[in-house]
Amino acid sequence: MFRNVAITVAAIFLFCLLSQAQKGRFKDRIDVSLNAAGAISKQSAGNGVTLTPTQGSGIFGSLRFRLAKRSSLEVTIGRAKNSQLFNAPPLQYRIQGPITEVTGSYVYRLAKRGKFEPFFMGGAGVLVFSPNETKVFDVVADTGATRETRPTFLYGGGVDYQLHSHIAIRAQYRGLFYRAPDYHLGNLVTGSNGHLAEPSLGVVFKF
Repeated sequence: MFRNVAITVAAIFLFCLLSQAQKGRFKDRIDVSLNAAGAISKQSAGNGVTLTPTQGSGIFGSLRFRLAKRSSLEVTIGRAKNSQLFNAPPLQYRIQGPITEVTGSYVYRLAKRGKFEPFFMGGAGVLVFSPNETKVFDVVADTGATRETRPTFLYGGGVDYQLHSHIAIRAQYRGLFYRAPDYHLGNLVTGSNGHLAEPSLGVVFKF
C-alpha cells in the first residue's frame, strides 16, 4: 500500500509538471523544501489499553507546484522516530521505530506582506509505523509486532520569509490525524484516534 500511494502521488505531480511545461508556464512554479521538525504525539486510550507515544523529532522534504497565484499542490515525504508505549494490563510494551509519512495536500497562499508569504494547507496520505525493537517490561521480546500503514488527514499552515529571489525560510505547523497503531497485535488495539503535531523550520529553493 505504501508503495502504491507513493507511486500514485508522484504520477499526479509528474502529469501536472509536464502539462504546465508544455504550456510554457514552468518558470517560478516549483519550490523544494527540506525541513527539520518536532514529532509531538497525543495519548490515545480505549479497550482498556492506553497508548502514550514519546516525543521525538523528524525530517521531511516537500515538492510544491504552484497552479495559480495563490493555489499550489504539494507532496511530502518524511520520517520521524519515537517509541509507542502501551499500557495493556497486565503487560507494558515499548515499541520503538520510525514513522514514515507520504502525503499530498492543497496549499492556499495569502497575500504577500513584504518578505512574508503566509499559507494554509489541507490534504491526506499515509503513515507507516515500522517496529524496530519491542520490549515488554523493558525486556526485549519477540511479540510478532509488524509494520502497519494508517491513512492520515493533514492540516496546517505557515509562512515563507524571502531571503533571496530563489531562497526562503519556511516556518510551519502540520497536524496529522490517524487511527492509533497496534502493530497487528490484538491486545494493543485502542480503537481510538491519534494525532501527530509537526512544528518545523526549513529552507526553500524556488525555481
